[in-house]
Amino acid sequence: MPKSWLERVELLLIYVLAGFVFWPNAISSICLILLLGLRLLQKRKHAFPPLKESWLLLPLLAVLGAWIGFGFASDGMREIQLWATWLAAFIYFKSSPFHRQFTRGFVILSFFQAIAVLAYFTLAEPLSTHAFSQSFRDTIERVFHVHPTFLSAAWMWAAFLTLSQPKFSWRYKVLFIPTLLLLSFLAGGKMPLIAGALIFVLFGISKIKSWKHKVLLVAAAIAIFGVNVVFNPLVSERFSELKSPNIQFTEGQLLTSTELRLGIWNCSWQSVQQHWLLGVGTGNTRVVLEDCYRNYGQVEFFDTEFNTHNQYMHFWLSGGVLSLLGFLVFLIVIAYRAWQEKNIQLFYFCLFFALICLTENYLSRQFGMMLASFFVVGLSYQNDQSK
Repeated sequence: MPKSWLERVELLLIYVLAGFVFWPNAISSICLILLLGLRLLQKRKHAFPPLKESWLLLPLLAVLGAWIGFGFASDGMREIQLWATWLAAFIYFKSSPFHRQFTRGFVILSFFQAIAVLAYFTLAEPLSTHAFSQSFRDTIERVFHVHPTFLSAAWMWAAFLTLSQPKFSWRYKVLFIPTLLLLSFLAGGKMPLIAGALIFVLFGISKIKSWKHKVLLVAAAIAIFGVNVVFNPLVSERFSELKSPNIQFTEGQLLTSTELRLGIWNCSWQSVQQHWLLGVGTGNTRVVLEDCYRNYGQVEFFDTEFNTHNQYMHFWLSGGVLSLLGFLVFLIVIAYRAWQEKNIQLFYFCLFFALICLTENYLSRQFGMMLASFFVVGLSYQNDQSK
């Protein structure tokens, strides 16, 4: 329990920060700044992590090095500013006594956010069954101003936290997990669904002692996922795009999200091959990619700013092979330490995040930066709090 009025204020701000998925970015950023200020006010120099833990800043150093090394590209400042969130989380969560309260708040607020979305579509704007999945996604982005794939990732992770958190009663689990999974499926992010299914199955396997039951669990998971992909229109509509991928675009063709992503990955890979050693620098990737997009003759590639849609290729393209290796080493070390310290939630978050980074540049968006920094850093220091 909070011992002073400052800690009471801090606890309130923690619960506000835990709802970062739905709040405007400014609210979450201000909340994080206030929390950091309170930590510094209460702990002063003891709030800062020791130098030996600076390896948690390795991705930031890779991005910063690629920005400085290529002449401080003006467009790179946007990406550098995002990493201030990681730095603030690195300092704040080291001495914060409220790691578990943040995790609990994230789960509870995610549940109520999911209920709010479900209520909106039930009462305010019911959708027809025709193209339901895409209409659902488009309406979420229009009304709630959150990318549906990000919501799918957040709700899937919140569902796993509910399952893996022993302090949640069975009543919470029965109520929260089906609701969060349902809304995650409705939001329709393909990779969050795949990554979520994988960590749920692996977690289940780790809790089962009989090999026979392990095999049955895997078989059941594959069967359930396959049945949904084939027969459930809410899921099959999203996965049907994968049946006939094509990047031989014709003029005026209306591209699916999968065709757009394949075109982006094709250009990203071509650009990486041309600049594999040193990259092009933080802030210069957009120019390089758009030079390639012009070869498609498709206006969709210029309707908005399309990055590599793959976090690994983004590090490789912006900072070269050393930047990519730095990011990979960072993920591997975090996962290895989590496994060694039996920090199960951190281990599964690393696996979940590593998978969803295959199809999105999460660290190039405020949502992704907050999701990664709050849980990578927060869960890394959570064991320290319990000692």
